[in-house]
Amino acid sequence: MSLVILQSKYGKRIVDRYTYGATNKHLNIKGFVENFVVPEFNQNEINRVSKLTEEAIRQRMESKQKLKEAKDFVESLIKKTNS
Repeated sequence: MSLVILQSKYGKRIVDRYTYGATNKHLNIKGFVENFVVPEFNQNEINRVSKLTEEAIRQRMESKQKLKEAKDFVESLIKKTNS
């Protein structure tokens, strides 16, 4: 059985959400652990998810870069108009 989900930061967040935090005393941890299923992944599925994750990260970085460029452009316009 593959533990890809638990090894990923998203899987860790899921486990942390149910086992830690301000509301942990109100959660039924035993029920969560008994019903927690880790799916099995073959190498093709792992590669596909990895590529999708890389693409999403790349798009996010591009978006942040474009936003920074737009912000810098607006700031330079403001400086020019104030001068």
